[in-house]
Amino acid sequence: VCTPQNPAFTAWLADVMHLAASLRLAKHDLLDFLDECCLGALLPGSEQERLVAEPCLGEGGALYPRPMVIYSRPFASPACRRDSLDRMENLRISRAGCRERRLHFSCSWRLGDRPRRVALLIDDAQEEYRSLMPPRVLSRLCDLVAAARAAGVVVLWSRWCRTSPTDAHYGALDEYFGPWGVASHDNPLYLASDKGRAIMHELAPRTAAERSRVIDSHAFDAFAARRRDGRSVLREELDAHGVDTLLLAGCWTESCVLSTAIRAVAEDLNVAVASDAVFTCADAGPAALRVLGVYCCMVRAAEMSAYLRDLASAGTLAEADATAVERTAALPVALAQPLPPASAEAT
Repeated sequence: VCTPQNPAFTAWLADVMHLAASLRLAKHDLLDFLDECCLGALLPGSEQERLVAEPCLGEGGALYPRPMVIYSRPFASPACRRDSLDRMENLRISRAGCRERRLHFSCSWRLGDRPRRVALLIDDAQEEYRSLMPPRVLSRLCDLVAAARAAGVVVLWSRWCRTSPTDAHYGALDEYFGPWGVASHDNPLYLASDKGRAIMHELAPRTAAERSRVIDSHAFDAFAARRRDGRSVLREELDAHGVDTLLLAGCWTESCVLSTAIRAVAEDLNVAVASDAVFTCADAGPAALRVLGVYCCMVRAAEMSAYLRDLASAGTLAEADATAVERTAALPVALAQPLPPASAEAT
């Protein structure tokens, strides 16, 4: 009898989950399979409740397998699943003309929808740009850093370090912006002085551990900074803490923030951007925010700070994770367990 109380059932279901993880089975395929087994009827409620399999740390701190979010739902016919339960709530369709359709996608996940291992990256909030940055943006950045520290969340800083075309980092960006505007400081690629690379004192790292997480950037993408052995400084730091979600704020929106966000998604990280805690002087800022919304979860800085404060109120990140998965207690035990790495034989 297939019931959650049957040991044979839970053992079988655990095998299914392990196999799905080892094969990187698409979420919708797994759901369809469970529905074919009439398991949907065993999952409580008619709403789409979420069940989270907690991530496991593998070699080097990397997450394995990727946390799998399963949406429970009552049993339904395939036709019903296609027509109603499979509707994309994060898709909006508009028309630009009689025949042309435009699709507007937004991020389907939210910061609080599962346990996460988060890190906060403050991008290029340095003295060079103090006179340009609105005070309200600096205030929001300060709130984010304070909330992250209180929660024990890893904070990283990047700082732009280009000073001239002859600083040994000449490349495609120099050719794009051209050789002009260096002496007049109109060329945004180069700092006016070495003092400009200092992180704004309100946001600056305080401890030796924090100072070790300052990344000197010579490319818009913060992942491009590498150690002598060729490894990405940022990627290595994130892996060391098992981070699966990057919180991003700072400047400039259309260059360093956008480039780092897209690279982070390519690195298989969830990315949340504090939309009102990023800054640029360029007219491409609003367009960059729209592009960021294609890749990232866009939230207000106040929401991101509140999320971090919730982690702090839980005492530790581990306790926060435990709190976030309490709602899964009523579901089958095998579904609620972390998925360990699959064996070579299973793969």
